[in-house]
Amino acid sequence: MDIRVKAKNTEVTEAVKETAATKLAKLERYFRGLLDIEVELGEERNPRVSRRQVVEVTIRTKGPLVRARAAAEDWAGALDMVVDKLQRQLEKVKGRIVEAPRHHSSPISPNSHLLEGEEGEPLSRVVRVKRFELKPMTTEEAIQEMELLGHDFFFFRSSETGRYAVLYRRRAGGLGLIEGSG
Repeated sequence: MDIRVKAKNTEVTEAVKETAATKLAKLERYFRGLLDIEVELGEERNPRVSRRQVVEVTIRTKGPLVRARAAAEDWAGALDMVVDKLQRQLEKVKGRIVEAPRHHSSPISPNSHLLEGEEGEPLSRVVRVKRFELKPMTTEEAIQEMELLGHDFFFFRSSETGRYAVLYRRRAGGLGLIEGSG
């Protein structure tokens, strides 16, 4: 398993990088299909933010991609928080892989998307499908609707362009808009 540690927007000592690699290597106990781990250590530039040390980790497995992000006042705290998050996520992934063969009797619609494991076993399935009529609306109306629902994203048809669009809340703050064609 390859562990790459890099710094973004800050200088990080070799001791911190080695500690990160050591703590993340222990995750292999929870999930044996880890291919590589990419760790990004960064610092928030906003002086009003008390939790300035940020650790972002992306793990490639034989199945799904696993990501976690944590921020704390110091590197050790952020690293411990992100390791805890990753441990829980890897246990969930492992549970889904173990549970998948037991649910073969459930009907799968032709539109279900399956992720294939090593031996062709499904790792996850679409478990819920929602259908609703899309009324054309402006971006402002979509923002209001998203806020009313309390969701982090909202799918709609733009009355301005006639295109399908997804409005979403960005992690860095603000909103993003993705428009499709047709």
